[in-house]
Amino acid sequence: MVLFTSAIALSGTALAATVIAVDSGDTLRVREGGQVSTIRLACLDAPELGQGLIGAQAKATLAQLAPVGTAVRVTPLTPHTPLPETKAANGVVTAEVATSASVVNVELVRAGQAFTTLDAQPRCDPLSYAEAENSARFRRMGVWQVEGGSERPWQWRVAAAEAKARAARQRAVEAQQARERQARPPRVNAAPPNPSLLAAGPVTSMPGFQKQCVASGRQRYLEFSQGIAPPPGSFEAVCACISKPKPNETVEVLTERCTNQYLQRFMGRM
Repeated sequence: MVLFTSAIALSGTALAATVIAVDSGDTLRVREGGQVSTIRLACLDAPELGQGLIGAQAKATLAQLAPVGTAVRVTPLTPHTPLPETKAANGVVTAEVATSASVVNVELVRAGQAFTTLDAQPRCDPLSYAEAENSARFRRMGVWQVEGGSERPWQWRVAAAEAKARAARQRAVEAQQARERQARPPRVNAAPPNPSLLAAGPVTSMPGFQKQCVASGRQRYLEFSQGIAPPPGSFEAVCACISKPKPNETVEVLTERCTNQYLQRFMGRM
């Protein structure tokens, strides 16, 4: 779609055109001289469609003020400073649009379906727009139904952009975490347990209490470790603990204490 090269974009005077579509509360498309131009209504900022009902109401009101097929006069206004959180992208003509009955921009503000942005548009008629906005505010129309007015569209756009950025950052974090999980060495499934852990091995050559400690350690390890291969010296660590009993501690209590102590430490590092 060629926009800035159209006669409307190059002219500072009113040009005749026909409305062919209403895209939002402050944007419409017109046909002039065989070319289609996107018009951003000057001197105002209407609620975004993403703001819900108030955005839909603004669009519906604009469609009533300038229905498709309506002959309009389009007067481009070249802004000297950008609109708040400028919506107009390259190729979009900022202009006043008038029908045979009224200036659409002013009437949209009067209906309470847009906020004025006079500071950003020095060429706007401040008296007409201020009077229209004061009338809407006094009658609590549209965006002025709530005290102080609804959320300004430029504020909503900033918040929406920040929310989008936060969501993108969260997705990046989750993707990184997924990659890290995939890079970790896989764990051995709990079933079946490693038969080598049940082998008697050196247990038969140890003194009685050490045999019991190793056997108990192996069995408890199988119960809680989900089949993960124990690190070297696992059972020896249990036995080292058992070799230092507390006063009046039975072999059974000692074995239980040391086995649990080791398992808690090891499982805490998993």
